[in-house]
Amino acid sequence: MRLWLILLVCLVCAGSLVAQDPPKKKASQDGTTILGTVSVPAEYAEVFQAAELPLQLLEDVFLPPLPIPENWQSLSAEEQNKWWSAFQESAEGKAFFADRQQRMDNAKTFNVRIEPNGDFKVYDIPPGRYQLYGVVNKKIKDVEYAFQVFGALEVAPQVDEMVVGKLDVVATPLWVAGQAAPPLEGKTLDDKPFELKSLAGQHVLVVFWMIDGGPALQFQKALWENLQQQQPSQPVILVSACMETNVNRVKEVVAKAELPGQVIVCGPWDGKVARDYGLSQFPSLWLIGPDQKFKMTDAEFEVARIASQLSLPQIVAKLAANEPIPNYPPEPKSAGGGEKSDK
Repeated sequence: MRLWLILLVCLVCAGSLVAQDPPKKKASQDGTTILGTVSVPAEYAEVFQAAELPLQLLEDVFLPPLPIPENWQSLSAEEQNKWWSAFQESAEGKAFFADRQQRMDNAKTFNVRIEPNGDFKVYDIPPGRYQLYGVVNKKIKDVEYAFQVFGALEVAPQVDEMVVGKLDVVATPLWVAGQAAPPLEGKTLDDKPFELKSLAGQHVLVVFWMIDGGPALQFQKALWENLQQQQPSQPVILVSACMETNVNRVKEVVAKAELPGQVIVCGPWDGKVARDYGLSQFPSLWLIGPDQKFKMTDAEFEVARIASQLSLPQIVAKLAANEPIPNYPPEPKSAGGGEKSDK
């Protein structure tokens, strides 16, 4: 939800790539040949082909971290946005982004052609650390999906050929407001079944979180307390959905934190619920309307917060009352490119 949240899926579940021991051959004069295979999950095999991915081998370059203030997490959303705007306009900020762009521009990039059967081969790769990455969006039954592969490898010097492990394609739904929410099932802390559809007819604010997700507990408590202060004209039910399989572990954490709302346990962070909702960061916030359709997705909350300068509780209260959010959705840019963007 904020800049300091960590993207998990892209680095962990977006594909496994394990380099096998490369055969020791005579020293290569032109670089290493890399071979591998892209595998599409069986459930998407009839609607998506591996060859559709624009796969690239990208040199791994070091990008200095954003020099945010040490007290960043204690700053309000307004203070964070003010710092961000000032940094972009400052000489330090411009130099930071120019250096970052220069590093990316100088990185070696190789386009990788994928055969219809998923195999690929790329030639003359110099020694170094690389990422294999490809993503393409495709609509399936009115839902747009991001089909993505990711893997990391290190090319050693004086090796002619390197065979890497299988790259698994991950399909992530890109939900938007107005679409029907997928089923959300789990178990309550007293081991009773839970289904999202049991709350039809009410506004449901779902927070997906992980026990080891840092500020997730404080985030939920502050969100709920501030939402109550807004005194929304329509009631909102909070569902705290923990991505975990061990119910007893969740019980212990919840008891200490005194979490509000209905707490449910809905499986691992890379399980069915996570895949169905396309979860990539935690905590993740979703508002579902009485008709069981999304009123706002996690990605949309972040855009709305920045555009409107309202807090998340204020946005939730307005959505529940069917009131418009100021400056949201953002007006699309003109085809002529009249709007200027900072790079």
